[in-house]
Amino acid sequence: MQQQCFTTVADALRHWSALQHDWQTRARAGPAAPPAGAAAAAAEGRLQVEAAEEAAWMLHRLGQQHVLDSLLLPDEIEEKTREIEGEVSAAQAALDEMAAHIREGTSGTSWPADGAPSSSGEDGAQQLEALRKAIFADLKFKHEPLEWVYDGLAPLMLPDVLRRRKGIPIALALAAAALARRLGAGARLVCARDAEVLTTEAGEQA
Repeated sequence: MQQQCFTTVADALRHWSALQHDWQTRARAGPAAPPAGAAAAAAEGRLQVEAAEEAAWMLHRLGQQHVLDSLLLPDEIEEKTREIEGEVSAAQAALDEMAAHIREGTSGTSWPADGAPSSSGEDGAQQLEALRKAIFADLKFKHEPLEWVYDGLAPLMLPDVLRRRKGIPIALALAAAALARRLGAGARLVCARDAEVLTTEAGEQA
């Protein structure tokens, strides 16, 4: 997966805006059909979710940029940078721990041992249903309306959503897709007009 480095916040925001425009364009045209073959579909889905995760970590860093810009001393900037990177690392570890917890707590569900998505549509639907129950019933994630005045960007930022167990739909969908990738559930994020919708490679929706 190709990654880009941005020299300024403005460059990153312009890139983010271009990605958003592309997704909106494809949403109006309707979701694209998965590539032919289970292996190709699974590979594309995993790369898509990995890219979405990387974008979420980038967004978290950008959300803290104003704090870095307000600091003057190099030691303070370095300390705050370490703190931000620590938040990202903690969120990534939290996803790993949640995935392990879900795997252990859903013994009746067939999760691929090697993390490779199952080629069976029936297995994918069962995995997605088990994941949905684990996220909302066991881990107690819930939707939270966005209140800019009180919460700022917290309901959107993935590290905050994972820590607080609540957020807006797009952040919850990304968290679910990130967990599905770690479990080998073969889920992918697809374009929708008003929200991101989690589906299996066979097309079942959460």
